[in-house]
Amino acid sequence: MIFILLNKSPWRIVDDCGGAFAFETIGGTPTPSREFSIMKLVYHKNIISLLNAFTPLLTLDDFNDVYIVMELMDANLCQVIQMDLDHQKISYLLYQMLYEIKHLHSAEIIHRDLKFLNIVVRSDCTLKILDFDLARTASTSFMMTPYVVTGYYRAPEVILGMGYKENVDI
Repeated sequence: MIFILLNKSPWRIVDDCGGAFAFETIGGTPTPSREFSIMKLVYHKNIISLLNAFTPLLTLDDFNDVYIVMELMDANLCQVIQMDLDHQKISYLLYQMLYEIKHLHSAEIIHRDLKFLNIVVRSDCTLKILDFDLARTASTSFMMTPYVVTGYYRAPEVILGMGYKENVDI
């Protein structure tokens, strides 16, 4: 479920390939705690900043939703690739993306869901990665599930059910 802030705050809503990223809810799953802890662990200028998280309820008895407030970005990569960008901007965006992936992997974090919608860009050409709910540490003792990454973006080793490491993000 997606919620909209109706005031003139600096945040807008999450929207599939059609809006800016900032305000999202995740209902009834354990992923927010994983996402929060990973975002805290890998704080970096190219990772979206978590500004706030809260529940609309006053008690935990009916706890179903977590609202995540993130910094405002202007577009996702799906929108950016449709723009007429010069070579310098394209190179800078690619550099930032690879730099951030290297940072994640050096912290032994596998994102496992890098796609156009999970990479956002500000008008000053600052790129950030978001959506860490499927991320895992590379050193985890758990079996890495093949049901990660949006279907069209799955690496062959994920599709074939083979073991995978950080290379699944490339």
